[in-house]
Amino acid sequence: MKLQASKSTVNGQASNRKPNVIGKKIALGVGALLVTLTSGAAWAPHVVKAESAVVSVSSFTNELTAPFVKPKWTLAVDNWDAQSNVVRKTDVLAEEGRVYAIVSGGQLTAVDAATGKKAWKADSSLQHQLAYVPGVIYSVVSDGRLIAFNSANGKTKWASKAKTDGALKIVPIGDAVYVMNNLQFYAFDAQTGALRWKVEEKDATYSSGDNELQLVDGVLIRGYLVQGALTSSQINAYDAKSGKLLWSKFRQNLPIAAKGGLIYSAPAVYEMGPVDGILQEFSLDAISASTGELKGTRVYKWDTPVDPNAPIKGGLYGQPMLVGNDLYLYEGDKLAKYDFNAYVPNGGKPLHTWSIPVNNAGSLTGLNLIHRGRFLFHDYSNNAIVAMKEANGQQVGWQVDNPALQTDVYGNGLFIGQTDGVWHAYNFDSTKAMFSVKSESRYFGPTLKSKDMVIIQNKGFLQAVKLPQSLL
Repeated sequence: MKLQASKSTVNGQASNRKPNVIGKKIALGVGALLVTLTSGAAWAPHVVKAESAVVSVSSFTNELTAPFVKPKWTLAVDNWDAQSNVVRKTDVLAEEGRVYAIVSGGQLTAVDAATGKKAWKADSSLQHQLAYVPGVIYSVVSDGRLIAFNSANGKTKWASKAKTDGALKIVPIGDAVYVMNNLQFYAFDAQTGALRWKVEEKDATYSSGDNELQLVDGVLIRGYLVQGALTSSQINAYDAKSGKLLWSKFRQNLPIAAKGGLIYSAPAVYEMGPVDGILQEFSLDAISASTGELKGTRVYKWDTPVDPNAPIKGGLYGQPMLVGNDLYLYEGDKLAKYDFNAYVPNGGKPLHTWSIPVNNAGSLTGLNLIHRGRFLFHDYSNNAIVAMKEANGQQVGWQVDNPALQTDVYGNGLFIGQTDGVWHAYNFDSTKAMFSVKSESRYFGPTLKSKDMVIIQNKGFLQAVKLPQSLL
């Protein structure tokens, strides 16, 4: 059909007007749509639904709100053990108001702990091992020689002619410096660096050597892990002057105390079996340090109500500790204190007992330490430190908002490096978080302290922060 222009009259005059084609097309379109919707044809909008999770689990978390502070100074160091993926614990010392650290190239440098200003730098290429006594820093040169530096100026006091095959720990005691390298054991003169003797346990039953030493009346006590019918601990006694093996005792733990020529050591006995078959007692052997002769055994017994049909549960366990005249023993679900000098055979009663902390009791181990009136424990389920007040047995903790990687305590300061790279400083007594430091890495080593400065060890560098008086 041909459309004609319509006529209209405007002010009495006729005018031609084109038809409204667009409007008609829209109208036709709407009409067609209406016809479609009302014609009975099936139609429904396409609805898109979000995919549902197979599992959705939520948890509660806390966020610390302590203010962040900036370090006073930082220092790049060579403290990263790439093979073990950890910060080495033996590359940095904080003493005498200074920080001594192994930096790039294995060189030892000293900086002022308060300012970070370099005091000196030694040229020797060192292995990753440092030890300190007032005025002297000990290390091992890359070729295995033991070396002593003057801590004031970095000058070499002496370097030994004899070489070691390595050093897992350097232990200065009295007029000697001992170097432990697993089953090897060296003694050097502290004044001259002369090698006094070398011991190496070559028997195939020896598995590893402990890095701790005890000197008792001219006798060195060292622990080993030894394979027998059962792999167990063993203590060896050496003459400190000659290195001669005096005696050894298999299935014997390191001494907890030494008095009057005797060492007090717990037998390394591991009970297995049902709960009602496990001995509710603790033995402490008195052994002559010079001969190894057993002079007597103390036995402490207790009663712990148990269900004989129940499986063995974890509890609060740890080695005994002797603090002055107070002997502390872990007795199943309790910690007990005895008078060490008033032993009553097989019938002595504790002076006091404390119930174990109930939270995560199955994952707590004793740290054998009382600090500021609190027993300290390690919760190995989350690597946290838990405390119990000596006065009333109340459990105390320090809140974190990410898992703890490194925890250290100095005076009234408790310091935690978390896996998110944040380091927190707490008031030990109040447990309040005082301030935080942001690090560039999630890997922390032990926090060090010199006077009012703390040194945060991180992967490849140090951060120094001044402590407020309340944390000293």
